[in-house]
Amino acid sequence: MRVKDIMSSPACTVRADAPLGDAVALLEERSITAAPVVDDDGMLVGMVSELDLLRQRLARTRLAAGPLRVREAMSGLPMAAWPEAHVAAVAQAMVEHGAHTVPVVVDEHVIGVVSRCDVLRTLLPTAASAQRDA
Repeated sequence: MRVKDIMSSPACTVRADAPLGDAVALLEERSITAAPVVDDDGMLVGMVSELDLLRQRLARTRLAAGPLRVREAMSGLPMAAWPEAHVAAVAQAMVEHGAHTVPVVVDEHVIGVVSRCDVLRTLLPTAASAQRDA
């Protein structure tokens, strides 16, 4: 099975120059734990996760004027997958790198995401997921 068969698309992305509150709202509204961060051209520049946001909040001791931006909290360029990649290969990479969410890219543009849950549903289907997919 290929990544394109299990990815969520379109991906919920956030721009690097967006206020940090936008990232918090996106994760909360979509019930997701991480989102790809894109630049003005829609190209992947990083990932922002709940953990990144918590780290930023705990580390912030200055009383800076103005809102913090996503670029100040995001992790650097993440592991990414392409649509034709085999799910098993992406699963192995997720385990090796501790990745929870992997953006799926074409020409550095995010077209979807694959989560650990997506991979588990594919590699270890349950009776409930088999009925849902039928």
